Amino acid sequence: MLNEAKDSPFRVNSCKVNGTKFTKKSLIEKQLNSLFQAKTLKEILEETESICGKLNRLGIFKDLGVNLDVPKSKIVDNENEVDIIINLKEKPRFWARTGTEVGNNEGNLNASLNLRNPFGKGENFEANASYGVDSTTIDRDKEISKLLPIKTQRNSIYKLCYTSPINGNPDRIFETVASQMNMSHSIFSSFNEFSNNLGFKFRKITPFGLNEYGYIASWRQINHIGKNASFSVRSEAGNSFKSSVYHRYIKDTRDDSMLPSRGSLFKFYQELAGLGGDIQFIKHEAESQWNLPLGRGYSLSSSFRGGLLLPLMNSRTRINDRFFIGGPLSVRGFHQYGIGPKDGKDVIGGDTYWATGLSLYAPLPRLANKPIKTHMFINAGSSILLNQKESLSENVNRLIQTPSVSTGFGLAVKFNILRVELNYCLPIAVTKTDDVKKGLQFGVGLSFM
Repeated sequence: MLNEAKDSPFRVNSCKVNGTKFTKKSLIEKQLNSLFQAKTLKEILEETESICGKLNRLGIFKDLGVNLDVPKSKIVDNENEVDIIINLKEKPRFWARTGTEVGNNEGNLNASLNLRNPFGKGENFEANASYGVDSTTIDRDKEISKLLPIKTQRNSIYKLCYTSPINGNPDRIFETVASQMNMSHSIFSSFNEFSNNLGFKFRKITPFGLNEYGYIASWRQINHIGKNASFSVRSEAGNSFKSSVYHRYIKDTRDDSMLPSRGSLFKFYQELAGLGGDIQFIKHEAESQWNLPLGRGYSLSSSFRGGLLLPLMNSRTRINDRFFIGGPLSVRGFHQYGIGPKDGKDVIGGDTYWATGLSLYAPLPRLANKPIKTHMFINAGSSILLNQKESLSENVNRLIQTPSVSTGFGLAVKFNILRVELNYCLPIAVTKTDDVKKGLQFGVGLSFM
């Protein structure tokens, strides 16, 4: 019956929302404005679905339901009118959470306190504390690694965050973040980094992707220099202040973000530092991935990542702004950040890099519908420090002429919140500074090459 009448002229007589207690009336009204512009039953149903989607994305409601009813009292009798009743419940305003999270080779213990919808317009306050242990199979001390093959570094992050939808639109978000971070890099280099940060972000979600524009003010300190640290690391010790603006774009059409079989991903990031402070650079980074289903559970995946960091005003690049590649999540067959410039045993990062990968995924017998697959892969990448005395072509030649390459096979398993890989890796092209990991390699993370 609804299908027969979907193109018939209809209008909304009234719309009522039940269940709001703390939410401002103006926030709800902004979501409902388009509903009264609908001219057919089909348009009314589409607009109602869109409104419920927006209310749900605000993150302050639950148990949304919609009823359509015939107006009970009308001055003029018109059968082509309908009343909309939206029933919902407000989520608790205050909530706390403790738990563990696993990211890219990192496990975190965290606790957060949240105040939801404090002013009735969809805002959120969050206070978060995180204590992390970053583990890897880097064997910087070969004797110790025989006894302790997995070493760890401890990180801590404290963050205050305020988010607010602009004009009640969940696809237009303003965010303010203040954070303090203490990050240990002792696994691959002889220093720690401490920073105090203040940032402002504006996020806009459209059918064409997500755009984020932001400003970051960051006071950074390179400290806890190791007693055997290289000169390159020692020269970075001390304070710096970065003031920068950035833009991030993401378009993701993959069917699964962690173990995809079809679709594509595009990411672009640009940052300009030098709006005050003593750090001046322009930074570009891009990432892409294409996934092609081959039928019967087989799929082909190709990935590419690349970045460029250019100092401005005769300055130099800093180790905490450079790029680091290599490891089970990027170029397999090498230790974490095991590709690129080094000084002694310290990884010092590159000003430019590229990395690429090609993987063939296949289902396991009797487990074709499970989130576990075998794969064969080939990865390659390179990272260098730019030499200002060399020409552009000379720098490009250094970047592409001696890539680090590996191949191998293994298992990829998707869990609810992460992906796990166990691979056998065979490096087939290396440079003299590479930290090679031949044989079995274990990786845990969210995003793999």
